[in-house]
Amino acid sequence: MVFFFFWVFCAVIVGLIGSNRTIGFWATFLLSILLSPVIALIIALCYQSKSSAYYQQQMLIQQQQATQAIQNLHQKDPTTTEIERLAKLKADGVISEEEFQKLKAKLIS
Repeated sequence: MVFFFFWVFCAVIVGLIGSNRTIGFWATFLLSILLSPVIALIIALCYQSKSSAYYQQQMLIQQQQATQAIQNLHQKDPTTTEIERLAKLKADGVISEEEFQKLKAKLIS
């Protein structure tokens, strides 16, 4: 009888350790009752802590936002691309400064 109470007491302790992990209290407690508190403790310690999982999730969200911001920076406005093309034509001497200014004003408006 004492052995049974000791087993349940150890299972509760291991369950409390598992409650701070992603496996949770009840899963760790049931594993402790069914298998052994020692085996359940080893299994619970293999799981990631909840704070670590939350931190990892937040870092993933920040990385995705940073990637999206970088992609938005690299996407050029069609007007900007057209003005760059006109500037190259002006630099090559194909169009004059006046033509460049007129076409640029037309694109901007």
